[in-house]
Amino acid sequence: MSGAHGVHEGEPEFIPKSASKTPMIIGVVAAVLLVVVGAVVLGGGSKEEPVKEASSEPKAPPVDPRIARSTGALARIREYQAEFPTDYDELAYRLDRFVEAFPGFPATKDAIALRTDIVDAWRGAVVEARRNLESQVSEHEKNLEFSKALALLETPQEVFEDADQRFSSDNPVFAWTKQKRRDLKTLARAHNTYLELQVKARKYAEDSYGDIALAILDAFPPKYESDALPVWLLKEALVTQIRQEGIASWKKVEDTKGEERERERLAKIEEDRKQRALNWAKKLELAAWENQIGRHNLYNWTVNNTGFGQTPKWRLKVTDGIGVMAGDNSDGGDSYIGIFTNYWQDYVLEFEVRLLDGTLELSPRSSATSGTLSDESASLKFSEETGVRKGKWTKVTVTVNGVNVKAEIPGNEELVLESETSRLLSTGGFVFRLTPGSRAELKNVRTKLVNSTRDGPFGG
Repeated sequence: MSGAHGVHEGEPEFIPKSASKTPMIIGVVAAVLLVVVGAVVLGGGSKEEPVKEASSEPKAPPVDPRIARSTGALARIREYQAEFPTDYDELAYRLDRFVEAFPGFPATKDAIALRTDIVDAWRGAVVEARRNLESQVSEHEKNLEFSKALALLETPQEVFEDADQRFSSDNPVFAWTKQKRRDLKTLARAHNTYLELQVKARKYAEDSYGDIALAILDAFPPKYESDALPVWLLKEALVTQIRQEGIASWKKVEDTKGEERERERLAKIEEDRKQRALNWAKKLELAAWENQIGRHNLYNWTVNNTGFGQTPKWRLKVTDGIGVMAGDNSDGGDSYIGIFTNYWQDYVLEFEVRLLDGTLELSPRSSATSGTLSDESASLKFSEETGVRKGKWTKVTVTVNGVNVKAEIPGNEELVLESETSRLLSTGGFVFRLTPGSRAELKNVRTKLVNSTRDGPFGG
């Protein structure tokens, strides 16, 4: 990628032309005076001619040659725009370099206005391209063509190139593309698995071994009921057909009308899923962050009791002006600290952890009775194996939405609690726990409460 012309280093200092002629003017004036004096002395009473004084009018300063260069550079950018009007990335880059190279020049104001127009047009093109992309992907999904839909997302589009760097905070495509690519990969894997099992099941069903056909379909992974629901429903429909209609119905060819009804039903399920996701996004945007660690005390936090005279396993300290929770379970035993609200349903938790030894666990939903932990869900585990580097501050974002719990750690795969195998309470706050021999520090702990079972201080 090439940019606009850069600033010329070592440009000579401009010297006004009047300054370079001063010695010559002084010499001429001196010569004229000598001639006049000589004429007076030699000519006696001859008429004295008045001496003309040298002009003292200031000369106009020279024109800065960079003005012409800036005008030419902007003209060349406009020529490139005329030839490649949709190369927004290159045009914006060249105008960035232009503004840096020619600050304060007459052409700079026009360059800034042109850059604004180009970036606005670029943003509009990204929105339109995303809309078209979503429509094509949706059509392939309806036809159960997940691999084709995924191929569309994997194919680079010029309009998206470097757009995330230009306006990442408000671009509408990149977060959607990332999540949709992940979903389609799961759907494609599930569909391929289903097709393989379907071929085997069909063979046994046509040979009147319906029980073996059903056993084959039972091998379809249960996790796809939540991760790939459209494919799971295909499998369920096939199981129902084999059970209820028998071998004869299996040999009949499905009519077009029945296929259309099935597609409509799957489309309705997908639409409901999108609507739930949209509602969650709206509520999440409206929810406010609430800091959970003060500088002077651990208000709202509950810590497990230690024996009389023993050092508490969790304490609050102030580092660089902010509160830090330090936990030390070097001597073993139980070591937990948490916010035990029995009313939280869905929320987002964000914190930074510095792991010194061992493993930090987080139960996303827990309950307490009289200030003592009484029940808790399965835990996410944070250690070097899951991307938390020892001795380094690591930011973690945990999302609790219904039966879905995930933790995001920059540069690492998401940690997920599988709803099929993990017991998850319906409500409750979170609790941190240090395994025996572990030490860790926590700071910048804050939450967004999205849904709650009651109004008030903990209401959603």
